Amino acid sequence: MRQPRLLSSHHIEWAVFAAPELIMHGGTYTEQPGHESRDLDLIQLIDLDPKNRAALEAQPLDFEKPGLAQHYCVECAKYYETDTALQSHWRSKVHKRRCKELKQPAYTIEEAERAAGLGKEGKRATTVFRPLGAVASDGAMV
Repeated sequence: MRQPRLLSSHHIEWAVFAAPELIMHGGTYTEQPGHESRDLDLIQLIDLDPKNRAALEAQPLDFEKPGLAQHYCVECAKYYETDTALQSHWRSKVHKRRCKELKQPAYTIEEAERAAGLGKEGKRATTVFRPLGAVASDGAMV
């Protein structure tokens, strides 16, 4: 294992843990590993259903999760320590942006296939080019 490199008197960079695809200029992470959020389509299809939403908001005590799993934001799929933190989150720009994204319909498999060129619509009509002076099927000059 390599030794940490001292960048300044207050900062130590652990080069071993830095993945090259996550490093930005200056050695900071652009994405924290393990901080993935729940996909928007899963939230729209499953979590925002009124029955499932009520179950998520009234979860039993879980000592492994922040705030004992009592303060959960369904739209952002995130637990908070206190009710004050959850209410502050509801007023934040991050939560409002996430709600705006959830109002748009989720992509379907058909839309993804059409974007890749694999849709169900037929092929484009092709134009047939004939040389000048060619004779059409009815005997007329084209």
